[in-house]
This record gives sequence, C-alpha cells and structure tokens, in this order.
Amino acid sequence: MKYIISIVILLLALLLTTSLHKDINRRSYAIRLDEFPLEFGEWKGEKMPVEERVYQTLGTESVLSRHYTNKEGKAVSYTVVYSEGEKTSMHLPEVCFTTWGGKILSRGKELIRIKGEEPFDLKVNAFSGKLAKEKELVYYWFIVGDRAITDYYKRQFYTAWDALCRRKSKEAMVRVGTFFEEGGLHRARLRLEDFINEVFPILPEYLEEINKN
Repeated sequence: MKYIISIVILLLALLLTTSLHKDINRRSYAIRLDEFPLEFGEWKGEKMPVEERVYQTLGTESVLSRHYTNKEGKAVSYTVVYSEGEKTSMHLPEVCFTTWGGKILSRGKELIRIKGEEPFDLKVNAFSGKLAKEKELVYYWFIVGDRAITDYYKRQFYTAWDALCRRKSKEAMVRVGTFFEEGGLHRARLRLEDFINEVFPILPEYLEEINKN
C-alpha cells in the first residue's frame, strides 16, 4: 500500500510540476552560482570544466563543478546542479557512478552536525564506491526552497507543492565526494563533514534567483 501511495504522489507531482511550472518559468532569472567562493576556511578551490554533453544531459547550464584542497593536501569534489524547471534532469549520483564503471560498496544515510549558534543535524544520502583502483565516499542531498531533502520523491512532491502555491523555489542537488585509501574511511567522513560545515551555510546566497526583466 505504501508503494502505491508513493507512486500516486509521484504522478501527481509530475503532473503538477509540468502544468504549473510552465507559467512560473516564463520569467527570465539568473543566479550567482558561478560566484561561489574559491577560498574559505582552510579550503582552496579550482574550477573544473563541464563538457557540453553534460549540460545537454542535465538540461541546464547552471552547474557548479569545483575541486577543493585543504592544507593537508586532501581533496574534495563539489558539484551543485541547479534546476531550471521541468527541463532539468536530476541524475542520482549512484546512477552516474555506476554508469562510469564504478561499483557501489555501501550506501545509506548520514547525519552531519552543522555547527554554529543553533547547531542541527543535516541528513544526507551517502555511498562509498570503487572506480578503477580508487575508492570514493560521496554525500549528496537535494534543496527545494529552504528544505534540505534526501528523498528523491519528496523532492518531487515539494517541487509540485511550491508550484501549486505559485512559489518559485530554488531547487538544486548538491554532491560532495572524496577519495580514500584502505582504512581511511573514517578520515574521509571527517573531511566531508568539515567541508560541508563550510559550504552549507553560504550556498543559499548563491542560489537566490534575480529577475533579469
């Protein structure tokens, strides 16, 4: 019964998103994703090129692809895909990873403690995988408005709900990943937790849409 309800919700979400976003997306918007800082905390980054075929597959050119390194020389890949309405295709990172020839070793959820004046736990999707001879730990989540969501179908639901309420909410998928050696999974987790604590509070500013009209 639970699966039937989920399918019904998904179908309604898709129908609502398709019908309602057409009117909302007629306006021309721009975001400042490409202005996201290259340096913060102990991290220094560089822009990574995105192939044209990737833009075409995703249906959006609002893609941030960065490679950040900390003072210990450890690297984190950081990708943000911003949704431009119904034409954007959000590919799950696990699917992309296996399409590239990788093998999923484990998957689940993780809680990341976001520090600050009002600390809270950010729930993220997590998987580790092996590609060629390298192992990678990946965390990712979706953003719809001010919500951070791990469930793909909930993302569809909230997207449709905001469209129904005539709200133009920012939508994105955020992926962070780091390679690790045998026995280094715990350090990889700490590395991603440190990185997420730096980027999570500042990312919303660069996803705000500006009406170009």
